[in-house]
Amino acid sequence: MLNRTERMLRQLQSKLAPTLYLQISSKRVRLTDAASAEQWDDVPVLALQTDARGGKKVIAVGREAQTMAPSVGLQVVNPFDHPRMLIADFSLAEKYLQAVLRKRLGARRLSASPRLIMHPLEKLEGGLTQVEDRVFRELALGAGAHDVCVYSGPTLTGTQLDFAALKAQQEGVAKAAPGNSGLKSGALLLMSLMVMGLLVWLRAQA
Repeated sequence: MLNRTERMLRQLQSKLAPTLYLQISSKRVRLTDAASAEQWDDVPVLALQTDARGGKKVIAVGREAQTMAPSVGLQVVNPFDHPRMLIADFSLAEKYLQAVLRKRLGARRLSASPRLIMHPLEKLEGGLTQVEDRVFRELALGAGAHDVCVYSGPTLTGTQLDFAALKAQQEGVAKAAPGNSGLKSGALLLMSLMVMGLLVWLRAQA
């Protein structure tokens, strides 16, 4: 009974959850509401204020942080700017996305956690590794997303912003990969056993 109730609650949350499309680069972040096509653009920076104990607190994000006057203890950083990968600081990137989602959804009284399509736009040579894919997934979930789809490819627009379809396609690719890997592993094991058997037979004949 409990499992059935949990499934019903999850289905209800999934239906109420808005789908947001987040494009991320080191210079720009764009958030698109899939239902209304409303867009929000900003720069991926945040302002940190260091207190007397050395602790750091986020006091502004985006253009507001970028235009703040210099002061003692104030630091403006970009957590999406690193030579090797897009995410330079996971913790600060998570805080930035939390602030972005609060700004976008804060005005809604009855808004469920969003389903987020994460679209990194840089450092994609050779495709995303499993580690990078997991980093973006954990980043979105930590920022407050209900479900995540990490996407790499051409910019999505209109009806292409179908979270369920993208998720199904992604899961289909993921399921196909282990099967192929298992088949290859089985073939290699069989070949190894055959070679070992041949060596034993040759030794017996010597």
